[in-house]
Amino acid sequence: MIAGPLDGSGSIEPVPVEDFVATEPAMTGGSCALDAVNGGDARLTSVKAGTEVWFSGWVADDDKQVPADALFVFRGEGRSYSIPVLAGVARPDVAKALSSEALATSGYNLLARVDMIPGSYALVIISGTSTAAQKECDLDARMLVVE
Repeated sequence: MIAGPLDGSGSIEPVPVEDFVATEPAMTGGSCALDAVNGGDARLTSVKAGTEVWFSGWVADDDKQVPADALFVFRGEGRSYSIPVLAGVARPDVAKALSSEALATSGYNLLARVDMIPGSYALVIISGTSTAAQKECDLDARMLVVE
């Protein structure tokens, strides 16, 4: 499954980032990974503001389930942004590694338009966004947005 609406021609439309303001601090929890950004290394990526960027990886909550409500968050020093995480990509490797068949579709592919203020952003996934028990999983990656 890919985040982003189909435009009727079968093309995927990128999801615009939205401002993200934490309502309360999230506790550390869940498991996640960012496997690739634009098909390449995910650890440190540099992208131009306003471009479309692909993110792929997987996400699981503390109960070894695919979270129903999660956000991919770009945490900046002064401003943060987010896009929804829509898992659904087959990840039998994750299900096997974490001994949970429920994680067989824990993968995500996200296409985002990074209309963001230039700067450095830490990448995290926050799950449980519709509950008071939000959990934050650090993707151990940064993205540099340049003009």
